[in-house]
Amino acid sequence: MLKKLSLAALVAMGSMSFAGATDLSSAIQGVQLNGFLRVRAYVHQDKKATGKTDYNRWRTDAKLVFGVPVAENTKIVWRVNAEQNFDTKATENNATYAGDNSGLAASSRNVTNSLFFVNYAKGAIAANVGIIPLGFLPFASSDAWSTAHGAGADATYTMSNVTLAAAYADKMFNSDVSEDQDVYTLGAIYKNKDLGNAQLWYAQVTNTLKYDFVLMTNLNVLKDYGIGVNFDIAQSKLNDAVSTNANNHRFYNLALTSNIAGLNAKVGYAVTNNAEGVINTSSDSVIGAVPCALRDNVANMTDAKSLYAKVGYNIDEATNVFVAYNHIKEISQNTALSSTLGDEGNSNEYEVGANYKVNKKFGISGYYDILNMSDDLATDQQEAKVEFKYSF
Repeated sequence: MLKKLSLAALVAMGSMSFAGATDLSSAIQGVQLNGFLRVRAYVHQDKKATGKTDYNRWRTDAKLVFGVPVAENTKIVWRVNAEQNFDTKATENNATYAGDNSGLAASSRNVTNSLFFVNYAKGAIAANVGIIPLGFLPFASSDAWSTAHGAGADATYTMSNVTLAAAYADKMFNSDVSEDQDVYTLGAIYKNKDLGNAQLWYAQVTNTLKYDFVLMTNLNVLKDYGIGVNFDIAQSKLNDAVSTNANNHRFYNLALTSNIAGLNAKVGYAVTNNAEGVINTSSDSVIGAVPCALRDNVANMTDAKSLYAKVGYNIDEATNVFVAYNHIKEISQNTALSSTLGDEGNSNEYEVGANYKVNKKFGISGYYDILNMSDDLATDQQEAKVEFKYSF
């Protein structure tokens, strides 16, 4: 009954007129709901030349996506997140979450990332208009919680194995670089169950990027043996407002993947050139991601090399254990843009973890991660995390 009342209020808030519109009671009966509920616990420590700081955090959050049919092939979608953070030991390095006497940050008690848009889908055509999610873009945040989004529109047209896409957003939010930016992008996606898949994107980001080209591939070169190849390449150029006469920034990544007899592995090598730049607008983007938790993206680093590996084993259908390693070497430092681009020096990072599926919808996961920086003035880190997640 509670769900019906909430959904009725939702539909009433956004009353619209469409030819052939469904009535309110029919819309409620046909509503779609998905998302997740999640509880996470962190223990984190920073170690610098000046001493140690640490914090413990409980973080609870929910993501709810309501789809309300309002006409043939058309629905209104409301996507909303809610989160609370509770710190048992607030310190200087996590002031963002050090709230009032109750331990809850005032800023964390609000509903956030509220997206409200109209979705149309018929045959080969699909489109969204409103406050739309942009997590499908490989250079934007695809994190389930802090998904990139903005006011605008996107559209796709699918022909057999190829999908053409276009999107525009007025100011993209959940960006590490800047949120005062408009995004224009065109893309093509190819999928083939035998050959693999590939995606090519072109983007412009006002006040940040003159252009950004991204090509990502996942090829089943030895499918019968459980072996695949990932090859990614990207090139971008900074806007003059960020750096005058900037050279092209390039990123390359080559990795081998395998899934044989319960053993799944990925070994790769990524490199950037010595021109400063931005390939992605968030460390939570797909392009540039490496398999460790603390330094998890290298695409925006300058003159950097990353050798990484992750090996997992499926003990049974419900249990997976894994180990991961990431070595990063930076030869030069980025000067035109802030440290949010990840220029922190040379490092070695080690991670062990496990995932357990209680059932199809509920799972438990965790990891322990150690980051050692080569520079004595840089910050070494350790982090342990446990997560309980229910998806629906």
